[in-house]
Amino acid sequence: MKDTVFDLLVTPWKTSVLTTAVRLKIFTILSDKLMSVEEISSHCQSLPLFIKSLLDACVSMGLINLKSDKYLNSHFSRVYLIEGEAYYVGDFIQLLYNESRQSNKLYEIVKNGENFTDEQNTKEDHRTFIKGMNNLGMLGEVDALLHSVDLSGCQLMVDAGGGSGLYSVVLYHCKEK
Repeated sequence: MKDTVFDLLVTPWKTSVLTTAVRLKIFTILSDKLMSVEEISSHCQSLPLFIKSLLDACVSMGLINLKSDKYLNSHFSRVYLIEGEAYYVGDFIQLLYNESRQSNKLYEIVKNGENFTDEQNTKEDHRTFIKGMNNLGMLGEVDALLHSVDLSGCQLMVDAGGGSGLYSVVLYHCKEK
């Protein structure tokens, strides 16, 4: 039971570490290279002291490995946190960060009935939403959809424009086979 309480208490901290590292593109910078704090700091245009603290937190979470005072992505980070990789989820992490602006107001919303609307969504927020949803699709939702929908006999398909088009493209190509 104590482990559950502890896990709940430190989850926001872990989320903040992960989100900050993704936003600074640390995992992409590292890719498959061993790099020093100074090298990573230079790429991030951030102060080495603070980058070191962030990197060490990532090490404690198993996101990055430390070898001879140099940092390297863990297997997990190489698969899920490097931009351009097939299973990249950094856009979804950015989406959750954007949405946290509202979830951080949950107390006021519940207590006072304040409106749960975002002050201002930008075009970049919209792009991040679409890319984040695409990240989820690539993690297996597309495959699950493919195996649960029978398109035999279908002549026409309409995409209502609710995302990146990933599902429509996959379903269309499945229909062609």
